[in-house]
Amino acid sequence: MRKSTIKSLLLGLLMTAGASSAWAAAGDVTTNVDIDFSNAIVTSSETPKYSIEGTVGSMTWNNQWTFAPTIVDGILQFGNFDGGSIAFEGKEAGAKDVVTITFEMAFGKLTGKHVGFNFLDAGGDVILEQLFDAYNGDFDDKNPLGLSWNSMYRGSNTVIQERCVYFTIVLDYAKGTINTHTKCYLSGTSKAATEADYSVALPTTNPIRAFVLTGNINNAGRYSTLDNLKITTTEGNYTVETAEYTVNYVCGKNVIKSETRSNDVDAAITLFASDTQNFTLEDNSMRYIYVEDDAEGQTVAEDGSTVVTVKFREADKYNYTVTTSYEGNALAYTATGFVWEDMNEVVVSYPRFQAYNETTLVEKKPQGDKDAELKQSITVTEDGFTEDFAYSATGIENLYLLSEAENLGTGLATNSTTYTSRVSNGLIIYGASGTLVTLPAGKYIFTLGMIGGDNSNHKVAYTVSAGNTKIIEATCTGNMLALGVSEEFTLNGTTEIAFTCSDPASGRGIDLVYIQKTGDAEETVEIIPVKTDAGWTTYVAKNAIEIPSNIEAYTVCAENNESVALSPVVSVPAGTPIIVKAAKGNYDCNIVASAEEPAFKFLKASDGSVVGDGTIYALANINDVVGFYPVKDGITVPAGKAYIVVEEEEAPVKGYLALGDEADAINNIAVEAANGAIYNIAGQKMESIKNGGLYIVNGKKVIVK
Repeated sequence: MRKSTIKSLLLGLLMTAGASSAWAAAGDVTTNVDIDFSNAIVTSSETPKYSIEGTVGSMTWNNQWTFAPTIVDGILQFGNFDGGSIAFEGKEAGAKDVVTITFEMAFGKLTGKHVGFNFLDAGGDVILEQLFDAYNGDFDDKNPLGLSWNSMYRGSNTVIQERCVYFTIVLDYAKGTINTHTKCYLSGTSKAATEADYSVALPTTNPIRAFVLTGNINNAGRYSTLDNLKITTTEGNYTVETAEYTVNYVCGKNVIKSETRSNDVDAAITLFASDTQNFTLEDNSMRYIYVEDDAEGQTVAEDGSTVVTVKFREADKYNYTVTTSYEGNALAYTATGFVWEDMNEVVVSYPRFQAYNETTLVEKKPQGDKDAELKQSITVTEDGFTEDFAYSATGIENLYLLSEAENLGTGLATNSTTYTSRVSNGLIIYGASGTLVTLPAGKYIFTLGMIGGDNSNHKVAYTVSAGNTKIIEATCTGNMLALGVSEEFTLNGTTEIAFTCSDPASGRGIDLVYIQKTGDAEETVEIIPVKTDAGWTTYVAKNAIEIPSNIEAYTVCAENNESVALSPVVSVPAGTPIIVKAAKGNYDCNIVASAEEPAFKFLKASDGSVVGDGTIYALANINDVVGFYPVKDGITVPAGKAYIVVEEEEAPVKGYLALGDEADAINNIAVEAANGAIYNIAGQKMESIKNGGLYIVNGKKVIVK
C-alpha cells in the first residue's frame, strides 16, 4: 500500500480533535471501532472505492481491486488488493492512554504471496507493520510481533477457515510498549494451538488513527478474511508525574547500547520481551547471549536516576567443515563456515555429481523429490565440528568430463537463477545458443543438466548437436534439475558440441554437463565451423589438414594501410592460422600426415591470452563490411582464432584493413632476379619460376606474366 494514498485518505476523511484527554477520568474506556461483520453494511459508491460501516467506526478502501470486499457468512473477505483502511471515529490516544486492538484474521490460498496489517498515526505514518511472508526465523521489519509464520501457514490447499490467528495488540503510550498476545491454530490437524506473548518498544508517541490491511495476493481465488474487529482507548492517569529512566545493554564492563525510556514516577519497570532476546551485530561480527537483568523491584525515580542493566555475554562461534566421500574415500568438494552457539542449525549446499577418480562418476541425490533441493541441514555442536556427506554410485565408470556450466570456459553468459537450491553450484548458462565443449575423435555419451521453466506448465526445450548431427532433444519442465542423455555417438574428428534453447528469455538454462567416453575412434577429419552469415571466419588448424573443395582458405601474404592481400592454400600444418571463406556451416577437412609450412606469417594464432591494446586487429563484419578491425582494449581474442598485429604508426587509413585481391595489391611490383628463395602461392618452395602467376621472391611478392 502506498503511504501517500493512506495519508490523503485519512487527512481528507478524519479531521478529529487533538490528543487532549482531560474530558475523561482515568480508566474510562472509549470504543473507537467495533465491527461485527455479520451486521456490517458494504457500499460501493464509485469504483474502486468501497466502505464498510459497523456498530462504531467505518472501513474505507480507495484501491484497485479484482473484486470488491464482501461479507461471506458474517466475515469480511478480501483479496487481490493493495490495502484498505479502517478510520477511527473515536478519540486519539493521549500520552498516557492505552489502545487495545482485537480481531481475528484467517489466511486463504497465499502460496508465495503475503498479507498483513499496519497501524498509522494521524499524519499517515506507519506505527507498526506486520506482514505474513516467508518467516526467516528471526524478528525483523516484517515480523515485529515475533510471530511464527510456520504455525499458521500450510501451503495453498487448506481451506481458509482452517488456519486463523486471534490477535490482542496493546499500545501502551505511558510505558512506550506494544504488547501482543496471539493464538494461532490449524483446525483438523494434530497441531495444538500456538499461543505467544511478546513486547517491543512503541516506535512513536504520535496517536494511532487508522488500522490498515495490506497485501499483494495478485491471483484470482486467493484471499484472506477479517472478523470481530474492536479498537478501544483506555484513559490514562494524567495526575501522576512522569520521569525518564535508562536501560543499558552490557557485556562485561562494556555498554553495547543504551536507551532512555519514560513512565509514571514510582511505576514498576518492566522490560520488553525484545530486551532479553539474543541479538547479533549488523555486520555479524559478534552475537550476544542474554544472561540476566536487574529490572525486578526497580521503579521509576522522580529525578531520572533509575538505571536498569541487562547483562549479555559474547556467544561462542562454532567453526564447521563439511566433507564429501564415496565408500569412505574423500571426494574433492568441501564446505566451511561458522554458526553461533544458539543458532547452530545450518543448511549446506552440495554438488549433485562428483568425479570419484578419473573415470568414475558418483552422486548425492536431492533430499526430497518434491523440492529437489541440493541442500542438507546439519547441527553444529562444537567448534571444529565436521560432518561428511556420503555419495552413491551412478554406475558410470567411463567418465570423460564433468563440469559445472559456469566452469566450461565457453564465454557464454551465466546467470544466478532464482532456484539456486536446485543448482549444483549456483550459476547456469542461459541464452539462445552456443558451444559447450569441443571433443576430439572418439565414441561418447553426452548428458546435459538443465533447469526448466517457471512452473510445472512451463516447458523449455534444448537441442544438442555434435557438428551437424543432433544428439539430444530434451524438454525440461518446472524448476528442478533435469537430465537429457544422448545415445552413443561417434566423432571422427575434433568437433564442437553446441546447443540451442527454445526459451532463453525464461532465465533458466544449463546447470552442468558430464560426458562418458565409451570408445576410441580414429581421427580422420577436422571440422572447421563457419558460424555467421557473413561467410568469413578465421581458424587455427589443430592437425595438419587438407582444405576441402567446397571452401576457400588463405593466409595473409601482404598488407598496407588499406587492405591485406590473401594467398590461397590447399593444405596447412597443425597450428597454422588461416582465413576461411564459406557459407555458414561445418566443414570436414581430411587430416593428413604432414603439410608444408606456408611462406607468409603475417596472420597469427591466438591461444586465448591475446588482449586488445590498439595494435591487435581481428576479423569482423561491421556494417556489412568484412575486414580486420582493431580489437577494443581489454577484449580477448578467443583461442583458435587468428589476428594481425599493426603498429600504431601503421594504423589503416580507413580504420580497418579490407580483404583485398592479391593481384591488385602487388600488380606494379617488378620481377627481381631469382637469386634467393622462391615460393608459389601455395607456399611451396620452387627451384625456379616456371609459369606465370604470383610468387614470393626474396621475401617480396611478384607477378610473372
